Amino acid sequence: MTNLEKPIGADLVVQFGWRNGAPDGIYVYDPADDETAIVQNYDYVVSGNTISATLNLSELGISPGQTVGISAFQEGASNGWQVDWMESSELVISQGGASGFDVDSQFNANGFGFSLNLTDEDTRIVDQSSIVAEMGDSTISLSVSKANGITTIVGQFPNLLVPGSIHEVTITATVGGSNQTQSFTVNVNDYSALPLASRGALTEDSKPGFIGKFTMISSWQPLDVSNVHGNIASLAEQQLSGDLADETGLGYYNEATKNFAKWEVESVEIDGVINWFEQAFENDAVLNFPNDEEWPVLSELGAPGLEGVVIELITYLELEAGYHQLGLFSEGGHKVTATHSPDGPVLSLYDSSENEDSIPTYYGRSQIFDIVAPKIGLYPFRLLWFQSEANQETGIMLEFYTIKDRALHSVNDSSNPKSIRAFQTAGELQDIEPEIVITSDGANVNLK
Repeated sequence: MTNLEKPIGADLVVQFGWRNGAPDGIYVYDPADDETAIVQNYDYVVSGNTISATLNLSELGISPGQTVGISAFQEGASNGWQVDWMESSELVISQGGASGFDVDSQFNANGFGFSLNLTDEDTRIVDQSSIVAEMGDSTISLSVSKANGITTIVGQFPNLLVPGSIHEVTITATVGGSNQTQSFTVNVNDYSALPLASRGALTEDSKPGFIGKFTMISSWQPLDVSNVHGNIASLAEQQLSGDLADETGLGYYNEATKNFAKWEVESVEIDGVINWFEQAFENDAVLNFPNDEEWPVLSELGAPGLEGVVIELITYLELEAGYHQLGLFSEGGHKVTATHSPDGPVLSLYDSSENEDSIPTYYGRSQIFDIVAPKIGLYPFRLLWFQSEANQETGIMLEFYTIKDRALHSVNDSSNPKSIRAFQTAGELQDIEPEIVITSDGANVNLK
């Protein structure tokens, strides 16, 4: 078990445990106590990659308004109550009201909309034609379907909800001939709304994949410096553009090219997925995705170890209108923008500008960010990724994926129907219209 620290404002910590690659329990801790603070080991059910359990919060002394911290851990590294491979969350307990559905319900919501699954039980059959959803004084437009006794309700809010805001959705349905109502709380996570003005269209000439640029400044250079970018995004941008120099004004050369006389960066077409591992030629890291591939360009250098790496990947992601989660798995840092420009709206930033020990992380970990595509289309993305050297992993690695249906899917995996496709180019769209762009910067929400 890992040592736990009390999250700010939290009253209990819930942990999902794994040992030897398999779930081994759900535990509830009182973080005010010491290492003997296990309250109860709950029964659980595992289905695919989902682990479920029912916790009686009243027995634990938890009431509406209090906060529960939820995380998962594995045997190995952990940062207090947080973990290095699954995002940790804090949940505020809310009361659904005196009435509610007497069938199993699963509610998920975000700033774009929500989904609710109601499962028929015995004679308690959900009448899908009776379902109505409201938020405040507004009725929400719904898409309702039913298969194998499960009624799926999907709603889109009239407007995007502001990150950090809290709302209530009330849903009414006839279940087993009885009119039933339940209210659900929507806690809106941080997300960024993608700019419509940069959106493109798929054409016959659109090639799948990414355009990549690769740079490296290692201790092999005469200046004997392997971390000139300091794992800081602004300096990584300067390395990519060749603007870095030592204090005497002497510049560097890019070891990822064959021109050692001056700084030079070449563009490379990448038509597959981003699942790269420095040691792929020796073994498969078998992290989130199998069949690791060697790094383009960098693995061909013959260096004993990759150091001082900065890469740029530009692409267009084919997105359905709605909410999407994207993730990067590595020990390195990154800056993701919503256009191909370094100065575009920042969707995610993780570097060592505030804490020099942040990167490389202690083993690879996921960095996940949320976006909303207001309409269907091809949206430009730019990924700047950087890492000084490998830390606990046996080599530098990078995975780029999305999260859908509680599972990870490599971006641009043509064999996976749930994978988001990536394209090197896109055509122009004609239906450009005024827009409001929402981005988050820590505790601040920016509108423009």
